[in-house]
Amino acid sequence: MLVMQTDTVISVNQKKRQEKEKPIMKKYTKLVLMVVAIISSLCFLIYKYRYDRLYNVLQVMEVFGSPDDPSCVPCAPPPPLQLSPAWQQVSPTVHLYSAYCDYTSMDREGGSCPTVTVLGLARGEPRDYKCRLWFEGSIQPMEGVLSATRDLKTSPEVEEVAPYTFNCESKFKTKLPYSVTIYADPDASFQVPVNHFPHNVSKSSLNICILPEPTPQDSTIKLGESLIFHRLVEVDGVRLYSGGISTSLLETVNKMRGEMDISVAPWNVPVKLPAEVVTSLVTKDCYYQSRGSYQHYTVLSSNQVLMPMGGKKSLKDSLLAMTQKAAITTGLNMVSVKKFCSEYPSDKKSKNFAISISILESTLYNKQLSEGSSISLHYLGDVAGEATEKVEEFVSVNEYSDCDKYDFSESDKTAGYQADALRFSKDLINLFKRFT
Repeated sequence: MLVMQTDTVISVNQKKRQEKEKPIMKKYTKLVLMVVAIISSLCFLIYKYRYDRLYNVLQVMEVFGSPDDPSCVPCAPPPPLQLSPAWQQVSPTVHLYSAYCDYTSMDREGGSCPTVTVLGLARGEPRDYKCRLWFEGSIQPMEGVLSATRDLKTSPEVEEVAPYTFNCESKFKTKLPYSVTIYADPDASFQVPVNHFPHNVSKSSLNICILPEPTPQDSTIKLGESLIFHRLVEVDGVRLYSGGISTSLLETVNKMRGEMDISVAPWNVPVKLPAEVVTSLVTKDCYYQSRGSYQHYTVLSSNQVLMPMGGKKSLKDSLLAMTQKAAITTGLNMVSVKKFCSEYPSDKKSKNFAISISILESTLYNKQLSEGSSISLHYLGDVAGEATEKVEEFVSVNEYSDCDKYDFSESDKTAGYQADALRFSKDLINLFKRFT
């Protein structure tokens, strides 16, 4: 009996102890569950944040391509907006085209504009003309001092149209004019916008200005080949002087503008001009367009291309080698022109190319027609050293056109073979497929 009573007492005590331990266990279990829930929530938030970031990166790569993709080109800021020139008639004998703030290096650093240069045409010698400058915040324009210089060495007494440079000297040299007026009759004066270029910019290597067509004709193919080839040999800028360009060429230009600075200058000249007058005026305008941003500039026709020589594939490398050898000291070098006539047979290698490109098809030039032909390559910097006459070892100009002769033979003594363009064939064809 005593044993049974003892077992009963122990059993009762165990039950009481278990009943006391149950609330304590429940509390610990709830605490552990809460801690696990909090940690899980934090892990989920971290995962969700990192997932969203990775998803956004993948979306960008899907749209723009991988940085390791060779076709992925980094975005460059657009070039500064410049005012387009346009022809303006001041009188029946004077026409104006473009205006620039003309300064020395000291004036430019100080942000001043002592003189405004206006490029234009005049028949005979312009006399009794005056100029006014327009300044921001001014109600009326301010009178300047005008002078005119004939840019071609012909007599002013000859009643022919000639290029002129008009200089309007400002009385307020520390102020920047935004337009200029040249007039003979104060009541019939019109404004010409003045171009200002940013200072303290690093200069690119080369700017090429392409002359307008001498006759109204479609130059889409020639200009397209010129643009794409010069893009391949790393020309930094091209400026087209044109009365109009086709839709397909405009599409090519828009595709290329992110990789090369291309601008179009309207050429709606109101009078018929000789070729030498056009070249003189475009060269002067190209100088003002280039001097603030480029180290070199040249003027070519639409059927000419600047060819790097000496085995180099980049005009930047050719011009750098030329300046290092002091080939340029006076700011001007004459580069020989080789005339590749379309009457010669096409190169046999070009028959295997998928695209017809005259630069690759023509490898024969006429020595006789090329003799004495050259273009000017201008340098906008200072070089120390002795001059070198062998400019041809660095750059050359290839001109592809009809020579209006049909008795050519590839075995003739006047025929010269130059296949430098063929080394660009693969890359040039790929660029044509990309931009056209």
